[in-house]
Amino acid sequence: MVAATGRPIILGACGVSIVVDGLIASHRVYYDQLELATQLGANLCFGAVNCDLGPDGEWTNRPSTT
Repeated sequence: MVAATGRPIILGACGVSIVVDGLIASHRVYYDQLELATQLGANLCFGAVNCDLGPDGEWTNRPSTT
């Protein structure tokens, strides 16, 4: 969980709509997830690594068991 700070987040995004017969059939929003996580102060883990919040409140990485 990330605690609220009240600070604004500035994030670029792009919306793409698919139009069929004059109606929007689907809509997707693309944005930089790493940029958002960085601004939120979140810790991200990629690949074969699991992240755990240790007893000292610090993030530790351990090898994946799967």
